[in-house]
Amino acid sequence: MFRNRVSDSDPCLILFDYNSPIPRRLYLLDTEGCSRGVRKIAPPQHLAVDNLVGSCNGLLCLSFRITVGSSLSRSLLIYNPFVGDAVRVPTANRFLKQREVFGFGFHPRTEEFKVVRIVCYENDTEDESMVQVFTVGTIKWRNKGAPPPHPRFTLAVEYRPPEALVEGSLNWVIVGAMDRIFRIISFELANEVFVEIPHPPCQRLVSNRYSLYVLNGCLSAVGSFETGHLDI
Repeated sequence: MFRNRVSDSDPCLILFDYNSPIPRRLYLLDTEGCSRGVRKIAPPQHLAVDNLVGSCNGLLCLSFRITVGSSLSRSLLIYNPFVGDAVRVPTANRFLKQREVFGFGFHPRTEEFKVVRIVCYENDTEDESMVQVFTVGTIKWRNKGAPPPHPRFTLAVEYRPPEALVEGSLNWVIVGAMDRIFRIISFELANEVFVEIPHPPCQRLVSNRYSLYVLNGCLSAVGSFETGHLDI
């Protein structure tokens, strides 16, 4: 119902202030509506939001801190800032020395919102990784195994702005654990499978960190370098 009310002629931007202390600050920039200004969005349920996992069709996936026993953990919330509705995502299992990255997106064919969780953790013998998927409207995470085609990889950045959602696929930049080459992996939300997609035709991006964005409906890589060059 919410998706059907969204109007392409009345766009707005959600701004997330990563430089502010926790709790982070959220703002709504209305570029076409009557107010045509910026207003602060109150965090749902007065939670200490520490990251914006993703934004899709006007819905936000927010990460916030919770206390589990004597330690801090993270949980997720799907939030509609326009009407104030929120859906709590079940807390997933956590491990010692765990690193995790989330993604949030919508697939137009299945009409489902999904949260993807990539977990890297270290045990006594080897590094391991796994993928979990949560479909909004269900009650639990589903395990999807290791993320092919490179199960032994290191995520380029643990907590970073959300990566690009293009035509129902979430995309991340990873760096090979052995060769240190930056690559792009894509998770197709309908079939819930990973693929590695071709690298952009720019040699400087192969061995340098870059970010993914959506420009004119296309997946785009943006890298800045010490020389002052900006490659898109």
